Amino acid sequence: RVRTVAVVGDSLTLAATAEIEGALAQIGLEVVVIDGAENRRMVGGTIEPGTEAIDAIVTGTTRPDLWVIALGTNDVGAERRGDAFRADIDAVLGRLPPGAPVVWVDLWIRDRAEAVDEANLTIRAVLDARTGAAVAAWHPNGDDPGVVTEDGVHLTRAGRLRFAASIAATIAELLGST
Repeated sequence: RVRTVAVVGDSLTLAATAEIEGALAQIGLEVVVIDGAENRRMVGGTIEPGTEAIDAIVTGTTRPDLWVIALGTNDVGAERRGDAFRADIDAVLGRLPPGAPVVWVDLWIRDRAEAVDEANLTIRAVLDARTGAAVAAWHPNGDDPGVVTEDGVHLTRAGRLRFAASIAATIAELLGST
C-alpha cells in the first residue's frame, strides 16, 4: 500500500510546497520530502539537477512509496528537445527505485507552445510505457485566467492550488487503478 510520497521539481514545486503537501494529505499520503529548486533541470545545469536530488533521497533515510516528478520546464527553456529530452527523462526515471510508482507533471510555458507540446508528447510516451506510472495534466490549466503569472510560467496562488490538485488527482487515479 502506498503511504508516503517524495516530490522533486523546479520553481513551480518550490512555490507550491504547502499546497502540494496539503493536497496529498487530503488523499491520505504523507509527504516525506518536497525538493523544489529554482532553475532546476532534469540533468545538468548550474544548480543541483533532478537526478542528484533523487539520488540524495534514495540514499537517505526516507523510503517513499511513490514519486512525483515535476521537471522539464527549465529543460525546454534551455532548448533540450527530441532525443536529448527523452534521454534526460530516462536518466531521471533510472534514478528511482526499480518498480517505484511515479507521477510526472506535464509542462506549460505560454511562449514556447511548440517545444512544450513536443516535450509533453515525449513525457507521455515514456511514462505510458512504464508500469505504475501516470502523467499529471498541468498543461490544460496554463491558459486559464489567474492561474499563471505574467511571465507565462510561474504560478499564482490559484495556480499553486490547481497545480497541487492536479498532482493529487492523478495519484488518486493511479492508486485506484493498481
